Amino acid sequence: MKRVVRAILISVLIFGQCELGFAQEMSIKDQISIHAFQYNQAIIAHNYSKAIEHQFAIAMLHAQDYGEDHIKYAIELGKLARLYSHIGDIEQAREYNRQAIGIMEAGGHQKDKNYISMIEDMASWCIQVGDNAGAEHYTLVAEKLEKESGVAEKSPVRLFNQGRLLLNNKDYKGALAKFEEAKKHSTPGSTQYATIIGAIGDAYGAMGDSDTALQHYTEATDMLFEQEDPSLLEYKNYATLLHNIGVEYLNMSQYQLAYECFLRTKNVQQEFMGNEHPDYTRSLHGLIQVARPLGVNYTDYAFELYNNCKNEIRKNFRFLTEKAREQNIHNIYDNYFNTLYAAALYKTRVHMPDMAKLLY
Repeated sequence: MKRVVRAILISVLIFGQCELGFAQEMSIKDQISIHAFQYNQAIIAHNYSKAIEHQFAIAMLHAQDYGEDHIKYAIELGKLARLYSHIGDIEQAREYNRQAIGIMEAGGHQKDKNYISMIEDMASWCIQVGDNAGAEHYTLVAEKLEKESGVAEKSPVRLFNQGRLLLNNKDYKGALAKFEEAKKHSTPGSTQYATIIGAIGDAYGAMGDSDTALQHYTEATDMLFEQEDPSLLEYKNYATLLHNIGVEYLNMSQYQLAYECFLRTKNVQQEFMGNEHPDYTRSLHGLIQVARPLGVNYTDYAFELYNNCKNEIRKNFRFLTEKAREQNIHNIYDNYFNTLYAAALYKTRVHMPDMAKLLY
């Protein structure tokens, strides 16, 4: 009966039918339940800023209940870090993960599986922002922990991170070997397995083998497409793979196929990740790149895409790392001048020299 009454009270509070004073009297456990429910609702609605608010509240309530030096608080900070990484704010993700790792180390929890996951996450995020020194440090820590644990099975995440490091350093054959090894230690058909297959495609693409890269990208997208109840991370990976397929078609001068891939990428990101996600601008960049060879009317199409890019960058600037900001701004200006130039050519062709002079 107590459980039933408690569930009813939580439901009443969630739907805003009780006074604030009553909410303040609720136990921390009940408040965590409320935020957990609202977090799940926010994820379903793809409202990730709200999801972050509720996960942050959950973490703070754990700190209040157990103390800021408790493992449960650290675990919730780690979850918050992952959520920030999914929306593209890698710097904030790394900051919360550093705090979580510090708490785990101070409490002597280095053998806990959550600690190992945090270390592997840090290696992944360092790779994403180009911090190779940090990535190498955390990858070595993860390897050491793996050896100390005595587990015979190698971590596919660690092997994947090592492959990414080698790929960043342009050791493509070394990267390919690590990705193949990671694949052997991953579960076929899983999201992780699909991500590794996609990375193998990246390695082949970097070596100039577009056909083999496309085979792997297609295999990976098919796996992710078949996932039941996909998460934000799976949608993000799916969109990234679609974009990569578009890039390979672009490299092969198959502009119509590239256009279709970039358009699908944009649609997936809009529907499941939202325009606020920084990756959204990348699909717009891809569409701009294929606009000219397809002979699209630049004044109506490419300028519209450019303005969308510009607006999204402005809106999402706070989510980007310093390196990502610089890269995105460079991309925006490169696309802007290319669009101006193409529009000038178009205006010249349709005998509007005055407009062409302005654009040139």
